[in-house]
Amino acid sequence: IMTIVSSQRTHSSSRRGYKPHKVVPYQPSSELKQARGTAQGRRSANALSKPLTNSHSRCTTLGLQNWRHLALSNRIGLIADTHMPGTLTSLWPSALAYLQGCDAILHAGDLHTLDVVDELSTIAPVYVSEGNGDIGIIDERVKPAWSLTFGSFSIGMVHHCPSPERKGESFVKEKLRKHFTELPDVIIFGHTHLEMVHQYRDLTLINPGSATLPRNQALRLGTLGELIIDQDQATIRLVQLTDEAWETHSQYASFTISKNAS
Repeated sequence: IMTIVSSQRTHSSSRRGYKPHKVVPYQPSSELKQARGTAQGRRSANALSKPLTNSHSRCTTLGLQNWRHLALSNRIGLIADTHMPGTLTSLWPSALAYLQGCDAILHAGDLHTLDVVDELSTIAPVYVSEGNGDIGIIDERVKPAWSLTFGSFSIGMVHHCPSPERKGESFVKEKLRKHFTELPDVIIFGHTHLEMVHQYRDLTLINPGSATLPRNQALRLGTLGELIIDQDQATIRLVQLTDEAWETHSQYASFTISKNAS
């Protein structure tokens, strides 16, 4: 049984003075190199021009699919629909500052190139759900759907999920079951560029919105979020980026999900 309690909290921080982790080259396998060569015609030259990188961490790139986060507490960064480099050549400094200290980063798709994944990988292991703008990108960090475990919570991620504000619960769950044999506790998704948190009795849906094209408007500072897992509780927060930091989202400041045994 999942219960959710919403609370409004004032929270902003600049996390000034952060320093990116040192990046070390990541060498793809020969099989991956061959697959990338096959996909050359379907991808932009920019997406293939830079070697993949990954920082020192407890989770290697090749081990992402089978990784189970066993720590009792995890801070998970949530981001989606960056559309780079069509929007920016590098993420907003305030976005990178906000994601510092995460144990993992979930990107809900529409990268367009791997540049943003390489940039985020200097902070934490990155998981990406393939968006409609990512067809042809071949990388261990990119999959159509992810099933992950953080603490006692199961987390799923896909790029597209029917809007719970427009479709009924049964329709939404039916579409999600095409990706998951068993629905997880939480679904992270993107595509709409509209940030939201929606909860059914046994399932919570989170769209962090777009960090670069919020609400499908022109290039501007957008939204992202975090999911903090602490044993049998998970706290969801969405924020609005600013020039120097971020501000608590006016509608989705803080939600706490409890996973009860009974």
